[in-house]
Amino acid sequence: MCTPQPYKVVHVLSDVYTTLVAVDSFLITGLVSILTQPRGEKTDYHMLRTQ
Repeated sequence: MCTPQPYKVVHVLSDVYTTLVAVDSFLITGLVSILTQPRGEKTDYHMLRTQ
């Protein structure tokens, strides 16, 4: 039976943590935007420069 190496487990956990932090940052940015902008107001952050 193969036991997992400690450094591999730590590496996987750090990858999961990094992914969760990135997703959390994205969601918090959207939540702040929703809570602070008047309803129906369009923002340019999601548009291309040519639009």
